[in-house]
Amino acid sequence: MQRFKAAVFATTCALAVVLAVPYVSAQRGAGAAREEPIRHLVYVATPGDNGTDNQSGVVVLDGDKDYSFIKRISYDLPAAMMPGGKVSGIAASVELQMLYVTQDGSMTAFDLATDKIAWRFKGESAPVERSRGAASGCCERPWVLPDGKTLVVGSSYNSWWYYMDGATGKVLGKLSTPEANVAHNLALSSDGQLGILGSMSSPKQGKAGIAVIDVPSRKILRYMTFSEMVRPLTINHDASLVYVNVNDLIGFEIGDIKTGKMLKRFELPGDDWKGKGYSHGIGMTPDESEIWIADPVHDEQRRQARFPRRQQRHRREDAQGNRRDEG
Repeated sequence: MQRFKAAVFATTCALAVVLAVPYVSAQRGAGAAREEPIRHLVYVATPGDNGTDNQSGVVVLDGDKDYSFIKRISYDLPAAMMPGGKVSGIAASVELQMLYVTQDGSMTAFDLATDKIAWRFKGESAPVERSRGAASGCCERPWVLPDGKTLVVGSSYNSWWYYMDGATGKVLGKLSTPEANVAHNLALSSDGQLGILGSMSSPKQGKAGIAVIDVPSRKILRYMTFSEMVRPLTINHDASLVYVNVNDLIGFEIGDIKTGKMLKRFELPGDDWKGKGYSHGIGMTPDESEIWIADPVHDEQRRQARFPRRQQRHRREDAQGNRRDEG
């Protein structure tokens, strides 16, 4: 077991996404169209775990003007249904100029040209078998494929994942993952070929924490098991390594996606955190030299997990297909 030198900053917030939106408009008195400057907008979908005092919808902030408030996009719900289901995920398609929000029981698509609802998916036509999650089987994290038109979307803590048409909401197919049967988090490789599908299933019950899939063929390549139930996850640039939070650990574990093997475990130094919680949030800096995780026990401290230079080299060598240094 290895330990990282410092721990990590913890934060709690609604799910959000940053989107660069180009607008094209016709010049008055001229036949040619002109492209307006790109705007960087932040979309924050609510409500979260603790609700929002009956407030809901998608809050839009201006990333170019100190994140000032622009507007709130409504879910078009009657008062009796406010504030709506807890938000479980958000994604955007620049290609289609659409925003997707998943909630307990449904998934809503917004046309960003009008900020109006384009379609709403409510899951299965009949109640599904479940141990948790929505009776409709919908929906957890959405992810837009590189074509900008297709989505991979988790079922609501269940044993399958949807492929969906981003423009219409039509279900294109379903992929069953019986050995990782509590769909939750995911990450896809930048080329859209590999899917790393996280599951809140327990190794103590003989289940895997991740299903690795070939996205185009919709086939399971392998399953991956870690020391405990997998929580948030992230991957490196070439999808050769996955970094996961797991239950009962402030820290993270690393898995080799090609072999399906767990490589290393990193714990926060000391014992004061043990038995008091676990990290629920993980991310990697763009140069892949640092992993940042949530530390719920020391939530007023900022600590970073820094990889030694030898480990940085080891990851870059992997990307080039050279022999791995396990040191």
